[in-house]
Amino acid sequence: MISTWKPWLAAAFAAVSMLVVGQLIENYQRRSMEDHDRQLVSGQLGQLRANLEREVIGNLLMLRGLSAVIAAQPDIDQSGFAAIARRMVGDRSPLRNIAGAPDLVVRLMYPVEGNESVIGLDYRAHPAQRDAALQAVERRQMVVAGPLQLVQGGSGLVAREPVFLSSASANEAGSDLWGLVAAVIDVDKLYELAGVTGHRERLGLDLAIRGRDGLGAEGDVFYGSPDLFEREAETAEVSLPYGSWQIAALPSGGWGGHMHADEIHATRLITLVLAILLAALTYRLLRDNRILRQTSDELRDSESKYRLLVENQTDLIVRVGPEGRFEFVSPSYCRMFGKNEDELLGHTFMPLVHEEDQAATAEAMQDLSRPPYSCQLEQRAMTAQGWRWLAWSDTAVLGDDGQVQAVIGSGRDVTDRKLAELALRESEAQYRRLFEYTPLGILVADAEGRYTDANPAMCRMLGFTHDDLVGLCVSDIVQASEKAHIEPALKAIMSDHDHYGVWAFVRKDGSRFDAEVSATTLPDGQRIALVRDITEQEKVQRELRESERRFRAVFDQQFQFSAILTPEGETLEINELPLRQTGAPRDAYAGKLFWKSPAWASLPEWQKIWPRRIADANASDDAILTQDVYLAADGELREAAAATKAIRDEQGNVEFVLVQALDNTEQRRAEKERDRLVADLQSLNEQLEQIVTQRTAQLLEANRELESFAYAVSHDLRAPVRAISGFETALREDHGAILPAEGIEFLDEIRAGAIRMNALIDGLLDLSRSTRGDLNRETVDLGQMARDIFAHLRRGDTQRQVKLIVQGDLHRSGDPRLLQTLMQNLLENAWKYTSLREDAVIRVTGEDEGIVCVEDNGVGFDPAFSHKLFEPFQRLHRQDEFPGVGIGLATAARILRRHGGALAGCGRPGMGAVFCFYLGSPTGE
Repeated sequence: MISTWKPWLAAAFAAVSMLVVGQLIENYQRRSMEDHDRQLVSGQLGQLRANLEREVIGNLLMLRGLSAVIAAQPDIDQSGFAAIARRMVGDRSPLRNIAGAPDLVVRLMYPVEGNESVIGLDYRAHPAQRDAALQAVERRQMVVAGPLQLVQGGSGLVAREPVFLSSASANEAGSDLWGLVAAVIDVDKLYELAGVTGHRERLGLDLAIRGRDGLGAEGDVFYGSPDLFEREAETAEVSLPYGSWQIAALPSGGWGGHMHADEIHATRLITLVLAILLAALTYRLLRDNRILRQTSDELRDSESKYRLLVENQTDLIVRVGPEGRFEFVSPSYCRMFGKNEDELLGHTFMPLVHEEDQAATAEAMQDLSRPPYSCQLEQRAMTAQGWRWLAWSDTAVLGDDGQVQAVIGSGRDVTDRKLAELALRESEAQYRRLFEYTPLGILVADAEGRYTDANPAMCRMLGFTHDDLVGLCVSDIVQASEKAHIEPALKAIMSDHDHYGVWAFVRKDGSRFDAEVSATTLPDGQRIALVRDITEQEKVQRELRESERRFRAVFDQQFQFSAILTPEGETLEINELPLRQTGAPRDAYAGKLFWKSPAWASLPEWQKIWPRRIADANASDDAILTQDVYLAADGELREAAAATKAIRDEQGNVEFVLVQALDNTEQRRAEKERDRLVADLQSLNEQLEQIVTQRTAQLLEANRELESFAYAVSHDLRAPVRAISGFETALREDHGAILPAEGIEFLDEIRAGAIRMNALIDGLLDLSRSTRGDLNRETVDLGQMARDIFAHLRRGDTQRQVKLIVQGDLHRSGDPRLLQTLMQNLLENAWKYTSLREDAVIRVTGEDEGIVCVEDNGVGFDPAFSHKLFEPFQRLHRQDEFPGVGIGLATAARILRRHGGALAGCGRPGMGAVFCFYLGSPTGE
């Protein structure tokens, strides 16, 4: 028999146990929500921190890059400064303006509009700017103030970077100072670009930032509520080149604040109801076994209430079988995927998983069959909102046989955290790319000064590999003589002070180079140094100085008047020559209007000419050429040829006007004298032309008379010759039988003399024809002409074995009739003088530059008498050896002279002869 108090005690214990379980469930829900919130806030805070670092450091690095450009080009002007700054200041850039202050006086500004009052500001004399400017110069590093309220409205960071020229010693502070570059960063724009603006509405966060002037946690709060740092807020350090900021974030509703009160009340109510029911059931179970069935029903009801509890959870709850088919899905899972239970139960979950994550998911499911029978995994799944990252905690349900009967999974949407991690990785990758690809060398050292990292640019400078550099210290890479020089700098760096200077480094191969070094200490205690090789810069500066020296020497020693003017006509430079020509000092020109100089000061009309000419030059791309006058030192008005041209920059704007003039007074006088002489010469030429015309007419008349004489002579000579020949023939025919042998020989001599006389007459006629008549040029094939003439000669003497060789291009321009006579005379000459050779060869060749040669291997001739070859009736061989009259070569030479050409011959006795000629061109060249 059961005592009456035991059922009540058991019922009370069961109720208390149920209440404890309910409280544990509620605490678990709160902790889960708070952990979820902290993970989400941490990811969002990390993204904001990365964005702020990227924007601030990026803009400060651009300012430092500008200072490096100015150090390389210390004479940069407003247009060059604006061209560089324009790329830095844009619509999306938080940079409001950038100023350049050579010698600590603002002379360069971009944009100029709205900042005109700043130009000319002297930092050393301005009470509000002096301390910060001198602090930057003294520290030799960038100084950043703010955020602070700006006069123009809004808040801003003011960065001042000193610019030092590398050519001076690093220890002589100020001697190498160029000045400052300063920039104002619009903090509101910075917040907008970094995603800080609108954080409460967009992220549901309360934010606060402290660390004004880069003081980190010790600095003032300049954004958000200061009491946020006193609460349990998530914090992150924003590392900056000049210090750090600290950013704090707290969900607007507090940790776990988005957990609905209805969920808490429902959990508590269900727990209370279950506690009462469990107590009642326990009491009744102990009192009466007859109510066992009723208790079983109530337990099923209790299970349904637990199901209700599960269904109201925000986490995703699923149960899948060994084949991966859904056996249970929570309502939160259905809502997440936009499906109902009927669409999920009985189907496998794998099609919902991203194909790139399916292999890892399948492997994790297989791990559930081995201790500890649980796994953690993250995967992408296609939900109603698209692909989302889900984090799952899976546990296997084992049967009595130890086999997996089912898998219960609890999941949570971690997309925001994954995106924050991805953004953080991208930010880190961006800075890594900057580290890898910047042309500046970067060295990172630990607290002991040993290098832990170096970028490729630094490795290239030193000739080391990355592995070679890691573990070295500064004494390993600088010259031995430099170590004492940099010892104070190393102590300053190790004491967390910034340093800027020029060091002499030693490469791996032993060669040296100079480089600018800018070193600082990072918030994590590491030391970082930016190194810029200035070897080429120093070389360029030396070359520029040498170029300037050469330019000045050439400019001053020019033999012409040279002046460089402003677009308005003010004299900037003038060389030595005009000073000597006008007898005026350089001060009489420098800084004054060009037309007010001594050369034109007393010439009123030139006071009007020069301004118009300079205006015309500014409007034209061409040089304006003029003939001018100027007043020399002795009072003489001299002449000069002048050129005025506007020199423009890349944008087409006139930078200056160049005027050059050459005194041509003597030349002009000589030209006038030349013109007078030319007029006299033309008069003489006209008289000579009249004389030549008269002489030509007389010569033509003489030629006609000579021609008539030649024909008359030939006609008169032929009649006696024919008579002699006829009487010789009659004597031979009528009385030859009675004549003695000596008489017959006399008749033979008479016949030979008559034949020779006819040949002389024919030669005279050919010689006469070669110098008269019109010359009609056309293209003639001399090779074919030679073959035809040779064939005719062979038919006249078939017993001879002579070989003709024709080579080369023999097409020439000339009179066909005269060229026929030319080639016939040359070939007959070769045919005749090879008559004693059994292997006679005649060669006709076309040589370069239009030369034609006729060569034979005949008897040749003595070159000592070659001057007689082309004289009429002159022969180098006896008549009984080679008959002829000595007219052929003379005729050939005259034909060639008529064509504007020439004939030449050479030979050796017994070795043949060669005659070469060329025909003048139709143009007379």
